[in-house]
Amino acid sequence: MVSYSKVLPSYLPAFYNYLLQFPESETGNVEDAFKWEKVDFGLKPTLRMVHAVTLRGSGPSEPFCVVAEKQLYSSHYFETALDLSFCIRDNKNPRNRDLFS
Repeated sequence: MVSYSKVLPSYLPAFYNYLLQFPESETGNVEDAFKWEKVDFGLKPTLRMVHAVTLRGSGPSEPFCVVAEKQLYSSHYFETALDLSFCIRDNKNPRNRDLFS
């Protein structure tokens, strides 16, 4: 699923490689977490296991934060899933720290 991404290899190649090569890959500004989720979806609740990876951007050219959630297991309905969330810096107002202005 990760290998189908077009955005990650173009804009965040180190993060993309980290996701593809985990657990052999390493990078300094990434945190890993594994969690179980109960999702109310369809006719009955679904239990799934997720690998959540959070990148904290270290410079003005990188996103402030990127979160990728790779589904490792699902009790039913899904074979695989990848959720990506991006928090992008305001390069026009770099001193503006208010995300909701």
